[in-house]
Amino acid sequence: LKSFTPVAQVAVVPILAVTTPGLGVKNVQELVSVSKARPGALNMASPGPTTVTRLAGEQFKQLAGVDWVTVHYKGGAPAMQDMLGGTAQVMFANISDVIAQVKAGKLQPIAVTSRTRSAVAPDIPTFREAGYPESNLTTWQAVVGPAGLPPAIVSRLNSEIRKALNQPQTQAQFLGMGTEVSVGSADELGALLAEEVPTIKRLAKSVGAGTN
Repeated sequence: LKSFTPVAQVAVVPILAVTTPGLGVKNVQELVSVSKARPGALNMASPGPTTVTRLAGEQFKQLAGVDWVTVHYKGGAPAMQDMLGGTAQVMFANISDVIAQVKAGKLQPIAVTSRTRSAVAPDIPTFREAGYPESNLTTWQAVVGPAGLPPAIVSRLNSEIRKALNQPQTQAQFLGMGTEVSVGSADELGALLAEEVPTIKRLAKSVGAGTN
């Protein structure tokens, strides 16, 4: 918050909660019901202890009051392997990383963490729709500059970035990668940082992220 000057958010990748088809759940309510009936029985695959996808899963665990065993892997590939093999039953992952398995019927989509449905898969509901509006961490990209970047430079950069990202061909290229263009003012990016940094800090501390 102190070391950088916000310039513009560029894109957002919603985090998608998925389960193994064998678990037999198709929405958030069913997942919560099964989880509460079997406390400690489900494994949540984590691609790493300090990843935002792991923290999104931990956030939902706290909000829903469910008891999953968080299992850390050295990256998304081995986590995905155990999901497909049924060793793990729940995973929160960038939608771009799992949408192919979802479309192939190998994973069951539950909900996305973004505030609105994803253009990548508009048929998948949000956690907000399921009654969990605070389950809203996403992976996003942004442009920042060094601390104290002159306002005139920030304004010019923001304007040029918006111009580029608002072109239909650019937006189509982003969607092709499972990513959505999300660009606004420098002040809006600053507000996002001011909201998410303390939220992630509290959440990470509560689960010992970085120490386990």
